[in-house]
Amino acid sequence: MFFTHLECSRHCGAPVLDPRQRHHLCRCGAPLLARYDLDAARGWSRDSLKDRAPDMWRYRELMPLLRGEDPVSLGEGFTPLIHATRLGAKLGLDRLYVKDESLNPTNSFKARGQAAAITRARALGVQLQLVEARGPAEIDRAFSEMIKAGAGALAVLSTPMFSSERRRLVDLATKHRLPTVFSFRAYVDAGGLMSYGPNVADLFRRAATYVDKILKGAKPGDLPVEQPTKFELVIHLKTAKALGLTIPPPLLARADQVI
Repeated sequence: MFFTHLECSRHCGAPVLDPRQRHHLCRCGAPLLARYDLDAARGWSRDSLKDRAPDMWRYRELMPLLRGEDPVSLGEGFTPLIHATRLGAKLGLDRLYVKDESLNPTNSFKARGQAAAITRARALGVQLQLVEARGPAEIDRAFSEMIKAGAGALAVLSTPMFSSERRRLVDLATKHRLPTVFSFRAYVDAGGLMSYGPNVADLFRRAATYVDKILKGAKPGDLPVEQPTKFELVIHLKTAKALGLTIPPPLLARADQVI
């Protein structure tokens, strides 16, 4: 296993953190990233994949998994890589591969992040309940399951379907007095309690710089892959009051915007 430590995504100078212990955000408020011993990984052989199940955990050495830990699979499926030779030739890329999601059920990409989260939670002794809603017709049923199970809080993984149904999600969370955190501020604008995630407007601005460079002659293959660097915490005080919650002053002070 090559997973070694957690590191601040903003490179603020904070010390690296032990993945065997529970952590939330970096002390500067930025998300933490899993880091790996890439020098050791260079000696990893593809031969080890031959007899493994066709799911994401076949690459377990390069996943956030420590030696002795057992991964949790949610039937997330397998994503073969197709060598896009003709497209790569047009873009000046010799090794361009495209993920083939056609072998997976609808929205199965969500299960990958969920499987990784549940695996880490179990290793850290944290109990998580996974409730799926693959379409709008399943949302009411999902909330009923959560309430029956005694859920104390809810984290919603954003998908196009959830985004289009965000007002309904917010209303149901308020109705059942279930504190909920979302991935994007659009949910908070719709009345959700809080969100923490990338600033979407900043992502669009960064995308525009890529377009500008390409139109000026830069080769796409020469441009670096960037990760989001601007994250925002947005809190809706009116919703907190409706849920009977008092937001701690230190958390309010850290928020980028309070509604």
